[in-house]
Amino acid sequence: MPGPAGPGGSHIQQQCQRAPGMADTDWSAGQVETSLDYSIASPFWTAVTGGLNTQSLHHVLPTVCMSHFPDMYREYEEICAKHGVNVRQSENLATATASMYDFIFRVNDPKSRDLE
Repeated sequence: MPGPAGPGGSHIQQQCQRAPGMADTDWSAGQVETSLDYSIASPFWTAVTGGLNTQSLHHVLPTVCMSHFPDMYREYEEICAKHGVNVRQSENLATATASMYDFIFRVNDPKSRDLE
């Protein structure tokens, strides 16, 4: 299981959905802002998930070996902040998975209107 409930789970949270104005960002910023990272400093989770715990970094630098991601991540965050790009993060796999399921259940609840 590469990420929360599979390889697509790092994009299926409310905070990763395109908000008004996000469509105007460049490709890299869009990749960062629609991905969720978790357990970012953990070499263990980087190895177990094949680097998908740092999904946004994986999208921006797909040819860099994931073994470098834990060491690169803080500088990556600083670069994103410098350019006004929001890096989405969750504490760990459990919190990332919980937010994914929360979003899935809310999106499929016909009574829910708070997704906009």
